[in-house]
This record gives sequence, structure tokens and C-alpha cells, in this order.
Amino acid sequence: FPVTITVCVGATISPTDNSQAPVTSIVSRVWQWGDGTPNTTGNVVSPTHVYANAGTYTITLTATDAFGCTKTTTKNVIVRKPLASFTVDRNYICNNQTVVVTNNSTGSNLTSYAWSATSASPATATGSSFGSFTFNSQGNQSITLTVTDNLGCADDTTIAISVFDVFAAATASQTNFS
Repeated sequence: FPVTITVCVGATISPTDNSQAPVTSIVSRVWQWGDGTPNTTGNVVSPTHVYANAGTYTITLTATDAFGCTKTTTKNVIVRKPLASFTVDRNYICNNQTVVVTNNSTGSNLTSYAWSATSASPATATGSSFGSFTFNSQGNQSITLTVTDNLGCADDTTIAISVFDVFAAATASQTNFS
């Protein structure tokens, strides 16, 4: 049965059984997905399935004809999910200070790194080794990284940045010296 060899976590796959019985017909198909989910039973020629986790899984199809003859075939499916990950040199800064980011993302064939930050300069950036953001507005801000691989599989992560502004104030009073 043909099936997509490599897919993203959460993508729907739909293998098709091309089994034939020379004298009778196929009366039963059991699809085992290899991920611990319930089998698809009955006589479903093209079932659908969604893998929730990355890994390599073996799909097993057992077809039975009207005489009770069975045939089993297997196909491996690679399920991918990139992991967006980065660190910052500090989470608490003063207004107009810079936060340095270090990319730690992992995954096969990562092709895109999209950075964004609220109230920062630059507001967006690209590249796996992008360096820093300068925040110019106090309050709760954030930096987000979205990574995408060559199949379009994507993941994102966000780190909160607290930006404070120092408020300087002074009062004066007259002192009388007698």
C-alpha cells in the first residue's frame, strides 16, 4: 500500500490498500498504526490516521479474503516535529536595554527561523543565529521563535521579558540656619 513516507506530527495520513484476491474479494482489513492507538478494523480501504508524537512507526495491514486467506504487509512512517528552543541572557531588563538570544532549536532539515519581539527593535528577524533585541517600552514583553522544516512542519516557543523603567524623583526643602 502506498503511503507518505515522512509526515509532520498532527498531519492526517491516508494509506490505500491495493490488495487483491484472485478468485474472491477482500472481506476484512485490519490496520495497525504502531503508536498504541486502536486498530482500524472492518473493510476500510483508505483509512485516515493522525500521529500525535514524533518517531518512526510501522503501519501493518492484514487483509483477508472470502476464503479466509490472509496477507500482511508493513510500511514505515517517519513522523517529524521540529523543536523551537532558545535561551536569553536575561528576563528582566531596564527600558532601552538589549536581550541576547541563543538558538537551541533541533529538527531535521530546518529551513526557516522566524523571530519576533513585542515593543523591540528589530520587531522581526530571521536566521538561525540571530543575536539580540532592544526593548523600548516598559511592561511585559516577549520574544517568539518559530522554526519550520523542509516539509512545513513547524514549532514555536515564547519567552517572557519584563521591561522596567527607573523613575527618579527628588524633593527639596528649605533649611533655615539661625
